[in-house]
Amino acid sequence: MTERVVAYVRVDDPEYPRNVLLRAALAREFSVRVVVRTECGNVLVRYLRDLLATWRGTAGATVVFVSEFSLPFVPIAWCIARARRARLVVDSFVGRHETVIGDWGSASPHSLRSVLARLVDRVAIHLADLALIDTEVRAQRLRTAHGLPRSRVLSIAVGAPSWAMSTAIPATRDYEPLRVLYYGWYIPLHGVPTVVKALAATTRDIRLTLVGEADHAGGVRDTRALARALAVDGRCHFLDAAVSSKTLASLVAEADVVLGVFGGSVKAAGVIPNKVWQGLAMGRAVVTRQSPALAALSRRLPPGQLVTVPPEDPKTLARALDVLADAPRQAFPGSRTIIDELVERDCSAFIAAINALVQGGRNSDRAQG
Repeated sequence: MTERVVAYVRVDDPEYPRNVLLRAALAREFSVRVVVRTECGNVLVRYLRDLLATWRGTAGATVVFVSEFSLPFVPIAWCIARARRARLVVDSFVGRHETVIGDWGSASPHSLRSVLARLVDRVAIHLADLALIDTEVRAQRLRTAHGLPRSRVLSIAVGAPSWAMSTAIPATRDYEPLRVLYYGWYIPLHGVPTVVKALAATTRDIRLTLVGEADHAGGVRDTRALARALAVDGRCHFLDAAVSSKTLASLVAEADVVLGVFGGSVKAAGVIPNKVWQGLAMGRAVVTRQSPALAALSRRLPPGQLVTVPPEDPKTLARALDVLADAPRQAFPGSRTIIDELVERDCSAFIAAINALVQGGRNSDRAQG
């Protein structure tokens, strides 16, 4: 039997949880060949090197798979895939426009940069034989916006990495401050100002740990300043650095509550970020903004573990934290299994879709021959 190869190209970080998940799913039935993104040289040099590396790495490949941070590279990957008579799969998990314009606010929504970012997203979706996204809410948005059939856009839940295992909360914790954890890049999607304002509005003894490095506007420096202005800096502990997965697992285990996202953007209303999956998988209570994307997950979780509040609403978030501070500290040990079952369902559908693509490509080649 001929070996079936998936060339997973222009990978930014092979250890990124989304990348690890999808490669593991593919490895069940395919040989996965990883082509890591070039990091040296100017933009043109990097793209040329990536082109050459992708051309070499796709030799004999059945599928060319463009990783989650590489949508601008899709036209090049499409040309290579067609030359190789391979199918093209694109992970649209990190859209260019929603990231550059929505998450980072790097340019005006009416600017040329915004138009180009939208074009990158649109071209990537239309060139892909199969496009992937993380929630069904976002998948349906893409199908509707681009007039694509259901079979062309597939949602695969982010899920939780292997290190996110449930741990108990000591009974003595009931008499201590509520330990609340935020970690991330302080982008507008996360709504960190809402979190700090909520802390200022709480009436209970609540301590907030914030983890992550971010020197941009709205980052660590601005968040520290906001905490001082609201006189809650004494209740905030900043760990201004990127941390290893081992350290992150320890920080989540020490927390009573993990925070999700509280931004008001369209993207924030459709995603379930890594920190939500990880907090739930480790058995912690998670508080995040309301989102239709949470419906399928929340129905399966034990009552009280997932708490949702309106976006950009510090007062309601404060009340939710006060309720958790008054309640006995509780872990939810069965949630890891629930999450794994949801992810397995999506991964099985993903592999079935890849197999259908490959078989369809073979039939097409036979017909042309």
